[in-house]
Amino acid sequence: MENLFINRFMHMFQSSWNDFADFEKIFVKISNTISERVMNHWQEDLMFGYQFLNGCNPVLIRRSTKLPEKLPVTTEMVECSLERQLLLVAHVRFTIAINTKAREQLICEYGLFDKESDQVVEEDQELQDFVKDVYVYGMRGKKASGFPKSLKSREKLSEYLTVVIFTASAQHAAVNFGQYDWCSWIPNAPPTMRAPPPKAKGVVNIEQIVDTLPDRGRSCWHLGAVWALSQFQDNELFLGMYPEEHFIEKPVKEAMARFRKNLDAIVSVIAERNKNKKLPYYYLFPDRIPNSVAI
Repeated sequence: MENLFINRFMHMFQSSWNDFADFEKIFVKISNTISERVMNHWQEDLMFGYQFLNGCNPVLIRRSTKLPEKLPVTTEMVECSLERQLLLVAHVRFTIAINTKAREQLICEYGLFDKESDQVVEEDQELQDFVKDVYVYGMRGKKASGFPKSLKSREKLSEYLTVVIFTASAQHAAVNFGQYDWCSWIPNAPPTMRAPPPKAKGVVNIEQIVDTLPDRGRSCWHLGAVWALSQFQDNELFLGMYPEEHFIEKPVKEAMARFRKNLDAIVSVIAERNKNKKLPYYYLFPDRIPNSVAI
């Protein structure tokens, strides 16, 4: 909080803000972030929906298995979008190809040097014990978790490693380092609420909403927390950085070089795609993705 110069508010618990504009007293504009745009557009439907796809809590989206009883959307409103036999287009067009490339190129080609056959995978007791340990203790033995109890092929090992590596690197970067962007404007992502939600529509005014939002002290502690969580370590190691020599084998060295080359190409693609965007997405730049979760 010292870095944000908001110390004077940090102990003002039970001291409410007066209106939304009052929160600007602790809002700190950081260059090269979208936090200021969030502050200016947080009440718009587009910004609200965008956060559920690209914000720091994308998992908040839930699949609907049936239409809500009071859905305000009519058949006429969506009639132009009801062309049939398109349900799998979004999945088949890009996603399956990307997933296949990730498993076969990024993992198989580069990382399964010592697993020459399915039998080698199945007979690797240390590997099987690790997988079983994750399933029994990490996932509490639940089949619904999707995690296997054992691995019987190179392909399944590749898939398993892809999940682990992606979760500990790219997925963590996507949901962690944007916390200041999305949560520094307190009304957009309040850490606490001091009153229950209203039971009827149209009966709450701005004053009541502001009184429900966090007080000055808790707002400052929240701001300090999301600021700290969004920072990289001074000695952070990002994807493709291997300062310690763990391998000397030529195939491994070549694989690491190809991996770095692919990462450089991805950086160029993302940079080009972000040009002139009002809301650039930069959390998955390879040079912004730490090698692993480190706190």
